[in-house]
Amino acid sequence: MAAQTILQENTIALTGMVRHWDRRLRLSQTVRWLPRSLMPGLAVGLLLAVASRLRPWLLPQQIALVTLALMALGVVIFSLGVWFWRRSPLVSARRFDVQFELGERVSTALELSSGIIHSNDELLERQLADARAKASAVRVRDYIPLALSGRELGIVVALAALLILLLVLPNPQT
Repeated sequence: MAAQTILQENTIALTGMVRHWDRRLRLSQTVRWLPRSLMPGLAVGLLLAVASRLRPWLLPQQIALVTLALMALGVVIFSLGVWFWRRSPLVSARRFDVQFELGERVSTALELSSGIIHSNDELLERQLADARAKASAVRVRDYIPLALSGRELGIVVALAALLILLLVLPNPQT
């Protein structure tokens, strides 16, 4: 009974670590995709601003509101995609085993504990303890940084500056 409790404790701990790593990965993806999620709204805003300069159509305030709404929509859609995309702990463990160079320890331990791979209790106990020890030593911040792409951020700033310029300059069509 004590061995079963230890196995269950190690399984819960490993699953918790994998979920923590997955949250960090999702946060990193959110940060990385933030500029990308703003670009479509800015591009549509630029198209509207250019079209409104060629023919009487929308006022600058209307273009700004539409652009802001589309940018917000882009952020929401991309964030929902990142945070609500379902991944099982086993699939995530396989990814992190490769990414963190764990030699398939965590995924194998989870497969053993779930019964996908059959084994005796001694091997299962050793595998879970080894996987937990190696997983505990991982510095997830080193492997999954929270970093923006400078190039993509520059593109967003350039698009926003161009849009602001088009909205601020007098438009003969208004």
